[in-house]
Formats: sequence, structure tokens, C-alpha cells
Amino acid sequence: MSSFLNPSFMFLLLAACLGQSFLASPAPALLPPARVTTTSQMAATAPAQATPGKHSAAKSAKAVPAIKLTPCDKMGDYDIPAQRFDETMQQIAHATGCGINAIGANNSPAQSARLSAMPVGAVHGHLTVRQACLMAIKGSAFEYAGDKDNVLYVRLRK
Repeated sequence: MSSFLNPSFMFLLLAACLGQSFLASPAPALLPPARVTTTSQMAATAPAQATPGKHSAAKSAKAVPAIKLTPCDKMGDYDIPAQRFDETMQQIAHATGCGINAIGANNSPAQSARLSAMPVGAVHGHLTVRQACLMAIKGSAFEYAGDKDNVLYVRLRK
């Protein structure tokens, strides 16, 4: 009860009743002019409500097509040292359903054996099959030639 009899409290209460403010406030010249808006003005400037119809947001939003992932997009954790092409690609493609083939000028057994024995780089990290293949051939004699029907193709650099 003593807080109601506090002289500071009584002064602020009296000032509030008289419409005076003795609290710190910015100078009146710095305040923007007061703006009174009537209900009709608010209704005129309000955005139109969305009504169901041919131009509604639900109908105008276009569906995003689903991205079809292939076995070559499967993620895996790789920790493969630098080694022969055929050993690295077998470890990358193992149990993914994505094949990795080296293509050459001709499909002779001698050329296939030569390509298989060529060295490729190490592969480390959480990658897709495609990313792992690209990491392995980076800086090697191979380059990425493309993919088709769940098979990645690499070839000798030109």
C-alpha cells in the first residue's frame, strides 16, 4: 500500500490523468505527423482476399517435376586408395546397380587389359557413384564420357 503513496508515483498518476508526459521522449518536431485512417480507407487499401477460381494461388502454382534418381546417384562412403582403374571402379560400383566402363577406340582384349591396369586417384568421402568416379579419374589419363542406362562411361583423354 505504501507504493501508492509514493510521491513519484502520485506525480506520474496525476500527469497521466492530465494527459501530460514527463517521461523521456523525443522532441515533438522529430515525430511524424499523426495519421488517422478510417475503416473505409483501410478496406479500400487492403489486399483482395483470394477466392477460389481459375486465378487462385492453389491453381496457379505449377507442380515441380520429380527428379528421377538412378543407381548412379546412390550415395556411399568411400575410402579407396589410389590403385588400378578396374579395382577402384569395382569398389565404387559394388552393390549399387551402376556400372562403370572404360571405352576406347576399339574393344580389343589387349586394349581393355591396358585400360584396366591404368592408375587412378584415391576416393574419400560421402559421395554418389558418379562423384566417386569423377574423383578417381581426376588427374588421370581418363575423362568422363557420359552415362546411359545406369552405366557410367570413361575414356582416355584426347
